[in-house]
Amino acid sequence: MANEFRIQHGLIVTGSSYFSESMYAPNLPEETAPDYYITWRQSDGRFEVTPKGAAASVLAIGCWDYAGYLTPTSTGEFSLRGNGSNNLQTALYLFFYKTDNTGKDQSSYFNNIGPGSILTFTTQNSIVKFEVTGVSLNGNEYSFSVTNLSGTEELTVGEEICLTATAVSSGGTSSSTSGTSGGGSSLNSSQCAVYKMTDSYSHIPSNDPQYNGTAIFNRTPSAGSTTGWAYPFGTINTNIIGIFVDAITYGSNAQTSVVYWSQTLGAISTNPSLIKISYLNLTTYFQAFIALGVGTGGQQIGTTGSSMYVDLTYVSGDTNYTIPTGATFTVCPA
Repeated sequence: MANEFRIQHGLIVTGSSYFSESMYAPNLPEETAPDYYITWRQSDGRFEVTPKGAAASVLAIGCWDYAGYLTPTSTGEFSLRGNGSNNLQTALYLFFYKTDNTGKDQSSYFNNIGPGSILTFTTQNSIVKFEVTGVSLNGNEYSFSVTNLSGTEELTVGEEICLTATAVSSGGTSSSTSGTSGGGSSLNSSQCAVYKMTDSYSHIPSNDPQYNGTAIFNRTPSAGSTTGWAYPFGTINTNIIGIFVDAITYGSNAQTSVVYWSQTLGAISTNPSLIKISYLNLTTYFQAFIALGVGTGGQQIGTTGSSMYVDLTYVSGDTNYTIPTGATFTVCPA
């Protein structure tokens, strides 16, 4: 005898039991689109009501609308990244805007989720579970690296899913800082730096306040060229060979770039550091190290207060996207 059975609008449709046929209508046709399921668990004798659709989930902590694969989220939206599919089963990353589709700020809840937490989602047709392996916060968007435990759903843009239950591990993120990275209690704003993309090499060492905290990327020179600097300077691809950054980082948590790259990241020439660059829901990994001496363009590097040129070598992650001029991105240890 099965340990569990499921009743679908009065008809037992899964499992088996000692229930007699007289307990339900024997000729009742099976409902193909039920509003709910009733499940009895033999282990503790409980009946559980599970709404079929995400919108009907009375136990939901919050619900979000699917923005699309690799699509930046806004209020009430989530997106995913995996193998190019909209199927939740293949999702490797889940991105949630901090407010759900009712306008409720879920930051306090998300901040308690860390590696080892189990996320359970009710979709229009399925219940899908993930184990969280990492957490990051960029602006108003929470990113969870995940492993699918069970369930599948091919999503369509605008479809609603609800977070219905979560087993939370110890630790979590910190909502007080933007652009943090990692997972559990390891998150710390000093581990990450934010820069703003600019449109000219000359803006970075200009000492003009409007260009404080700016950066551009350098890449392998194209055929017939002796320089790799090319507009738009925010294009991320496998040809990137370096990043040129202002003397200080951008935003309310501004810090000295030299201290950040050399001390926080430890990206010295004898000990390259693995870093990740994050923009919206895109993440790209590089090996970074500081070449001591004079940087490209004659800027002295390695002294406090100076602009920085850092050598980069592509490792893995998203490519062939462009960080627009004026947009911010985050650098964190990987």
